[in-house]
Amino acid sequence: MKKYPVLDILKSALMCGFALVILTPHVAAAQTRVHAGDDLQAVIDSARCGDVVMLDAGVTWTGNFKLPNKGCSTYVTITSSGSLPPVGTRITPAASGQLGKIVTDNVMPAVDFCFSAGYYQFVGVEIASSYTLRTYETYNVVLSGYNCDAGATPATVNSQLPDHVIFDRVYIHGTHDGNVTRGLYAAMGSLEVKNSYIAEIHTLGNADTNCILTVNGRGPYLIDNNYLNCAGENFMAGGGGDPTIPNQILDGLTFTNNYVTKDVSWYPNAAAVGGTYGGTHWSVKNAFELKSAKNVLVDHNIFENVWQDAQVGNIILMQAINQTGICTWCTVANVTFTNNIVRHGNMGMSLAGNVQQTVGEARIPITADTLLVRNNLFYDLHGVWSNSGETPGAGGMCANIGYGFKNVVFDHNTCDNDAYAIQFNAYHGGIYDQMTNLVIKNNVVRGNLYGVFGSNTAPGTGSLNAYANTGYTFLNNVIATDQGPGAYPPTTDQPSIATFQGSFVHRAIGHLDNAIDYTIVSGSPYKAGASKQASDLKDVGVDMKALLSGAAQQSSSTPAAPGAPTNVRISQ
Repeated sequence: MKKYPVLDILKSALMCGFALVILTPHVAAAQTRVHAGDDLQAVIDSARCGDVVMLDAGVTWTGNFKLPNKGCSTYVTITSSGSLPPVGTRITPAASGQLGKIVTDNVMPAVDFCFSAGYYQFVGVEIASSYTLRTYETYNVVLSGYNCDAGATPATVNSQLPDHVIFDRVYIHGTHDGNVTRGLYAAMGSLEVKNSYIAEIHTLGNADTNCILTVNGRGPYLIDNNYLNCAGENFMAGGGGDPTIPNQILDGLTFTNNYVTKDVSWYPNAAAVGGTYGGTHWSVKNAFELKSAKNVLVDHNIFENVWQDAQVGNIILMQAINQTGICTWCTVANVTFTNNIVRHGNMGMSLAGNVQQTVGEARIPITADTLLVRNNLFYDLHGVWSNSGETPGAGGMCANIGYGFKNVVFDHNTCDNDAYAIQFNAYHGGIYDQMTNLVIKNNVVRGNLYGVFGSNTAPGTGSLNAYANTGYTFLNNVIATDQGPGAYPPTTDQPSIATFQGSFVHRAIGHLDNAIDYTIVSGSPYKAGASKQASDLKDVGVDMKALLSGAAQQSSSTPAAPGAPTNVRISQ
């Protein structure tokens, strides 16, 4: 009889009740260098959790590459062999020669995340569409939230979403002439997009285009220190259809230190603002839009260059909305909007709380709740951005607040605008949609013709009483006008436009003027310690030091529209 001493020992150990531990060798993470002509898809497919896929700098891989679910809990990293900007530094197109390039030359995405494909990070990579046609379009340069099979069905449960995904120092773009709908379609669990550059995302016709769009995203999302230059909504949460995952709302968005812009060369009336029209009429919409999101921080960003085109020209839009009648749970809630510069546009900010979408015969109310708008600077909001060359006063509203948005605080903002300051909406069927717990205080704004007013009511106290009849706070605001004093609560000051213009160290002169300082001048009654100081004993309006303090650098090498900041630091 043949003897198997090792097996006999194991059997004896088990019979005696000893625990059996089988040791397997540790598999070390590997780095795979990918050269010109190598099969990138095969390398991605064979990569193990923790591996690094390093693309040769300057080399292009053309195709539609899929990222499979590997069940990882450590990152598969896709990076480049070239010299990358230091950690925390925003990439620019000047680094292109140092990057490996993943490019689609058709309507399909360059990078496609399969269901549940988590723990991928792209560091220092260029992802692009080379599509130059206008008869069709590349729909998404990067796609997630759909299966990778033919038919591309969307996720219906959270477990199908890619999770723990990072884009760091990544250059995502379309072409100068081609139709490209989105840079990143972000239907993910947790996502970080940081230090990156997304540009040349635009299409002809009345269409949404986005640098970053999320519809099915769960969160949390970190969008930090990026350059976002797209014709449609540069960033949008919700919209483009309702979520296919029941009760899904983006929960936890941190949007900080970003430079959000549109090329003035896309504006048919560019000459009126000191620019030059490039001859192609791309469809333009808002810079930042929330339709369904909660627990949001928007802090230390620049938003600029939005004109009336496919929409009315709001730079910032927050409206809880049910697109198709499915998303009865959609909301915009618990949003903090602080320390931002909002400039060069037809209108500054529009806030809509209880927008009713008609679906068949039903009208479905969707409610927005809790918004803090504090220490922001709005300027160069003017009718010249209305795209038709309208005379001053035809555009230039600072803020539109309405449709029953609850618990809004508008505090310590400065708005150098050409039309009325704040408008309330909506009035329909003889009923005013009520805004509960409305607080407007310590702001410096140009009221111009109507100041603070609502549809079908008198400006000032009349509008406040009509649209916030359960009570409001309106305290220590400066509303400049040449129309004579209006009926406002007693702590309101109403100087002339000339007095308003002389109240700042350096206000913007003309369009695209960014050499500004809206600090209240010494000797002004609106200065801290003076007779008309803020209710918290500070200067009325924006605190420029807080606005510009401690920041992610806005790179002076960033090619942008005229007036792009150079060596300005915008952060917390």
